[in-house]
Amino acid sequence: MPPTLSVPSRKKWQKYERCSMIKQQEFIERYKDDFDKVPVTNSDTIKAGDHLVLERKYYDHHMLCTSVRGDNKVVVIHYSGPALGISRALRSISFKDVGVKGEVEEKMFSFDELVRQQVKKIIWPAQLKRFSVEEVIARASKRLGENCYDILKNNCEHFVTWSMCGLKVSLQIEQWYLTAREVAYSAFTGLYDFARNKTTKKVLPLLIKLQANVSDEVAAFINENALYVGYGLAILMEAGLAGYEMYKSWTYCKTTEEFKVKFIDIVAKAACRLGCGIVGSCIGTAVCPAAGPIASLVGGAIGAGLGHLFGALIGWWYENSPYMDG
Repeated sequence: MPPTLSVPSRKKWQKYERCSMIKQQEFIERYKDDFDKVPVTNSDTIKAGDHLVLERKYYDHHMLCTSVRGDNKVVVIHYSGPALGISRALRSISFKDVGVKGEVEEKMFSFDELVRQQVKKIIWPAQLKRFSVEEVIARASKRLGENCYDILKNNCEHFVTWSMCGLKVSLQIEQWYLTAREVAYSAFTGLYDFARNKTTKKVLPLLIKLQANVSDEVAAFINENALYVGYGLAILMEAGLAGYEMYKSWTYCKTTEEFKVKFIDIVAKAACRLGCGIVGSCIGTAVCPAAGPIASLVGGAIGAGLGHLFGALIGWWYENSPYMDG
């Protein structure tokens, strides 16, 4: 029989709140075998503060019960999502929110609906019951209207787990998903950089010629320095994108430390995409001068994709370095 895990102290809870999501997940996974699930069968099986889950074939949807009414109704808070192909009456509990920007909202269901959908109640181990029922519901209610859904970092399970114990954990998300997303995003970034450079080199000169109110001197200067103008536009676009992501992170992050981690990650990715994209563009031109702009564009796209991966590595190192010693 495995040894019984101890109740985390207040200091330990605070430590893990400052940890990376990876460390938080590792901590909760120690108690994984102590969680239990029971089917919802009638009004006596649910009470305020319960963690409910609807199990699907590929993805589970989690929600928090906030109250049980006497008219056979249950009120929950959850991250919602669209429900394609489901009847209007059951649309709000189909929970097909994979990859969709959802919103934290309050919903009311009948026990019949929950039983028909085979909803289960997750019974938390006593060691992890950090907050009272009132505190759990208050924490969840404070996030009503939030629309920063991220299937890998801020999904419905992250939301309920954070409300229950203060840690953002989703046990159904494996770590390799995060790596796969970064690889896919880096490929997208390369294509984006390719399109951005092509637009700069091809469309910009055309627009300049169409602008009758632009002086010949200004037009000539921009045409002669199109490469530098392109780099300038790239810097502005990366800065704008980074600023937007920082704004979203500021509204989404719950602590200063969490925002600091996101800030470093965003800046590292933007800087590496830009720097490696420029270097790749120069290398492409130097290696295949006969190809002209095509070599520059391909090199820039490859460089931007590799830069994104390198920036993600920097962000990961910063997030996890304080806790690599365990």
